[in-house]
Amino acid sequence: MITLSCEINKVQVTVILDSGANCNIIGESIAKIVGLKIDNTSNTEIYTISKFNILGIICAIEISILSQDGKQEQVEVTDIFVTNKPELESVLVLGQPWFQENVMKVDFPNKTLTLLDGTDILFVIGTEIPAPMQGDQSVDDYFKMIKIYAIALSIDLDNQDLKGTFFNGLSRDNKKEVIRFGFKKHLNEIVNHLNRISTGPTDIQKFRFGELEQGNESVMEYFAKVEKCGKLAGYNEERLRYFFLRGLSPDNQMEARRCRTDLSLDELVAKYIIYDLRMVQLNIFDLPELLEQILYFLEIDRSLYSALFVNRLWYHCSAPILWRRVEFFNEDYQQDQCEKNISGPLYW
Repeated sequence: MITLSCEINKVQVTVILDSGANCNIIGESIAKIVGLKIDNTSNTEIYTISKFNILGIICAIEISILSQDGKQEQVEVTDIFVTNKPELESVLVLGQPWFQENVMKVDFPNKTLTLLDGTDILFVIGTEIPAPMQGDQSVDDYFKMIKIYAIALSIDLDNQDLKGTFFNGLSRDNKKEVIRFGFKKHLNEIVNHLNRISTGPTDIQKFRFGELEQGNESVMEYFAKVEKCGKLAGYNEERLRYFFLRGLSPDNQMEARRCRTDLSLDELVAKYIIYDLRMVQLNIFDLPELLEQILYFLEIDRSLYSALFVNRLWYHCSAPILWRRVEFFNEDYQQDQCEKNISGPLYW
């Protein structure tokens, strides 16, 4: 089997080169992942691949292939049939039509094929098939690619090396989760566990819909996410700035209104980091243990009332102290108390 790695809409896809096939084929799963539009109304007739369940056709796509000199080469593929055949659902098969339209020669000893414009592309033969990487895919889609990889190498899913390959290709967070869950468990158990804990949308999906928020993360952590998602989405700095500001915490959004509008994104982030550090220093006064000491001295100094207006925590801590000792200053009330030989404040 001859394969090479390419990208479609910035998603890594495994390509199988088959000059004996009289058409180009792509799996339904990978077509949906990369966002290709399937035309199921085409009148194209298919004879020699009738054993495949053909769902439709994709008229043309651009694939990005890494050339021998390290540059990304854009190549067009036309008339791609879409199938849901399990062993092909996560791959793109380039057949004879693609070779006729794009390839000048194939050099098997050097494992290169030369395109019509003279660009040399490296390919892999046999067991040197590149292992899939999860990237921005869901665990389920990534596991489908692992299955295809296993079929290509003629190995079983119980193979320990395959489990290692699966682990190495996972995202960083999923690697941590596998270690916590137990690497020695069966691969299917690990996949099921990862699917259970990752049912929510990914960061890139949230980002594209404007739903990626800072939450409890620091500005630096949040910006790192925004920057990564922005690069994957191909956004310029202006759009990146918009989505960054949109997802900030309410406190940081208030701070944003005080900032100059001509600041670059990096300058804004630096300003927010300083603001975060300042807030961390202020937050020591939100510790109940320290508050008790502070409020005790304020009570002695008869300045406790103003503490009610600092914030909600200070209010809840100050109010019980104030209500422990209530003094009435009404003259009639004090005179009445004196007649009853009762003096002093009223304790609550």
